[in-house]
Amino acid sequence: NIEAFLEVFTEDAEAYNYSDTEPFIKGKANFKTTYRKLFQTSPNLHSLLASRQVLGQTVIDYECITGRSNSGKPVLIIAMYKIENHKIIRCDFKESKCLFFVWKLQHPVED
Repeated sequence: NIEAFLEVFTEDAEAYNYSDTEPFIKGKANFKTTYRKLFQTSPNLHSLLASRQVLGQTVIDYECITGRSNSGKPVLIIAMYKIENHKIIRCDFKESKCLFFVWKLQHPVED
């Protein structure tokens, strides 16, 4: 549900690739367009939240993403969210290899 997904963003939210000075998404309407396209082209998209840190008004998530654009290659996304009035105003994303998390998925701990 794209509308429910977008509820956590402010109207003027922006998304950046880590260390870039210009956003690649500006405004909630553009988030909707970008993520709708991603969800449509990635029917097997899955995100495993491996870790979350909350530091004041900043939330840092480590997510292992699979199925993006029908790729079988997993990636680690480090997502840093700046929160204002309980909504996301800014996102910074850093992509990396997801080797450890893939190994953990393939070798689950049995109880």
